Amino acid sequence: MTSETKLSDPSDSKAFRQALGCFPTGVTIITGRDPETHAAVGLTVSSFNSLSLHPPLVLWSISARSPSLPAFGPGRSQRIHVLNAQQADLARHFASPKPDKFQGVSLHTDQPADAPPQLADCSVVFHCVTDRLIEAGDHFLVIASVRGYQAFEADSLVFCRSLFLSSESLSRING
Repeated sequence: MTSETKLSDPSDSKAFRQALGCFPTGVTIITGRDPETHAAVGLTVSSFNSLSLHPPLVLWSISARSPSLPAFGPGRSQRIHVLNAQQADLARHFASPKPDKFQGVSLHTDQPADAPPQLADCSVVFHCVTDRLIEAGDHFLVIASVRGYQAFEADSLVFCRSLFLSSESLSRING
C-alpha cells in the first residue's frame, strides 16, 4: 500500500455528483413569489445550512439557470420548509419542472396572499428574507436572514446516495 492516492477528476460531473451524494443532507422545499407576476414558486433544495446564530442567518444554493431565481433576490421573502420523514413524494414533486407545483399540495390557509406559500406538516419552517446573493460557479449562494421559525415534533427527511431516509433511522447508530 502506498501513501499516495490517485485523485478522481472533478470535471467528470456524473462521478463528482455521486461522490457528493455520499454526504447525507436534510431535504427542504423553499417557497417564494415571483417579483413580477406574484405567482408562487417552490423548489426542493438539499444545500440548506446554518450560517450564523448572531445575527440569525442561513444559506442555500440555487442554479444560475433556475427560472425561480428572481423570486429569491435581495429583500425577497422566502419560506424554508425542513421536510418531515413522510414527505419524500413532496420532495420529488417540487424537484420536477412541473408548471404548477402547488396544485394539490396542502398549504396553511391563514397566510397573507402575498406571502410565500407555507407547506403543511413540515418539521420546521423558517421565515426568511434574502440578505444577498453571491455568484459561485454555476450557482448562486442565497444568504437569508431568519425573521422567525416554527418547529414541530416530527422526524426529518434525509437524502443520501440517492435514497430518502428518516432522521430517526440515523439516530439508531447512537443508541
